[in-house]
Amino acid sequence: METLEAKGCLYVVSEAVGRDQVLWPDRVALAIDRSPVGNFAFTACGQTVTYYVDDESSRSKAVSDAIHHLRSIPDSARRAVLNQFPEPRNVPKSLKIVSEKQIAGLNRDILEVGSHTQSHAECTKLTSQSEFEFELGSSKITLEKMVNYPIDHFCYPSGSFDETLPHKLQQYGYVTATTTVPGFVDTNSGLLTLKRLNGTVDFSIFKALVSGAALPLLNINFWIKNRMRLRGKKK
Repeated sequence: METLEAKGCLYVVSEAVGRDQVLWPDRVALAIDRSPVGNFAFTACGQTVTYYVDDESSRSKAVSDAIHHLRSIPDSARRAVLNQFPEPRNVPKSLKIVSEKQIAGLNRDILEVGSHTQSHAECTKLTSQSEFEFELGSSKITLEKMVNYPIDHFCYPSGSFDETLPHKLQQYGYVTATTTVPGFVDTNSGLLTLKRLNGTVDFSIFKALVSGAALPLLNINFWIKNRMRLRGKKK
């Protein structure tokens, strides 16, 4: 990145830094993947959700559905439900969170640190001022103490945002926020609802992305996923 004069932003879930833990979606995935053959169940908001897992396909579907289910409930309820999923042991290296020392050692001119909330919460599921203060405000303060410079940038977990969140972020002093809406950024882009293109190691796909050729398909796919998510909320 230094050679190419490129700059990036590392969005950090501040609560997980320096702890031997994983993000909550990974905690759910590991619990289901490591469970014995048979029924895997948890209770959320008075409803018991049960999956029968016996192979890679059934576990993958269970993981996807369980994470989707937990993203659809209030954040306080999600935190309570997670207690039913065991804290994973022997966490794969690929899932471990960076340490405070690693973050503090980053060159801001190459890789700047941004906030990804305090606990990887779904921002649209925050319901009280104390939750916003914890996820948006405390995360910013915690990271600023680690890096010793202002945390100006934010990334919405799973791309979940609504029309009120940019104003909330502005109140806490954030300058930009990144969504998962596919597209390019230009001078007319809203700084707190920035679009993006997902990275890939396949160079032919990369060329299609940055040229804009793949953008219509990406927008259709995003629209379908968003409609499915909204339909799930109504249920």
